[in-house]
Amino acid sequence: MRVFCFGIGYSALASIDLLREMGWHISGTTRNPVKQEKLATKNITSVLFGSDRKMDEQGMALLHEATHVLISIPPQGELGDIVFNHYGSLFPKLPNLQWVGYLSSTGVYGDFNGDWVDENTQPKPSTERSILRHQVEQQWLSLATRKVPIHIFRLSGIYGPGRSVVDRLKNENSPIIVKEGHFHNRIHAEDIASVINASMTRPSTPGSIYNVSDNEPAPSSDVVKYAYELLGKEPPSPIALDAIKDKLPVMVQDFYADNKRIRNQKIKD
Repeated sequence: MRVFCFGIGYSALASIDLLREMGWHISGTTRNPVKQEKLATKNITSVLFGSDRKMDEQGMALLHEATHVLISIPPQGELGDIVFNHYGSLFPKLPNLQWVGYLSSTGVYGDFNGDWVDENTQPKPSTERSILRHQVEQQWLSLATRKVPIHIFRLSGIYGPGRSVVDRLKNENSPIIVKEGHFHNRIHAEDIASVINASMTRPSTPGSIYNVSDNEPAPSSDVVKYAYELLGKEPPSPIALDAIKDKLPVMVQDFYADNKRIRNQKIKD
């Protein structure tokens, strides 16, 4: 089996590391020449690709050889999905294609005032990033056929080694921001890898959508307080969101704008 990954980032790397241990041939793209050298030490062949450049002939050859394609590059603002824009029309012509996965976000659901949502819930994205993400989902789903067996994975907040509240608090303190009734949904990188691996080895109907979340939504303030406890550090006094909202970055404000609990029963079934 040959996996080609558009964008070998944090989540994708956890997934392909698992497949590499199983003997799969791994290749893909990065936009960073330094990272390209590091990937080579893992026997991962990578080519340069980004909003400023297309793949070279080697990249096109690797894509044509692929049995499985994982897409983890997020939309690039006004440019949209650079993978779909450059290569979407090519996918129905790929000769060996058995599976395509697109890593999306549970942000596409929008705000449900803390209610539970699942894959049958109609998305109503409200922020600029989530609206664009949902548009890209629809682009890929428009190709869903037996020739292009696309699967959409809506990921919750990703954490794992080197990328967690605990890692952040080791180096600096973080405020405990409280918004009553607000839930944060999470997923560990290795659990993302397990879900993707299960889908690759047992593909479902083209066009299938999956929520990838741990089914344990909680206030983000509880998560931060627990991280302080794990590190044996004294947590600061909680701060109400309304008191500092205007000083927060746009991405953080977007985080608090949407409120829902993500149900993951489909991946368990």
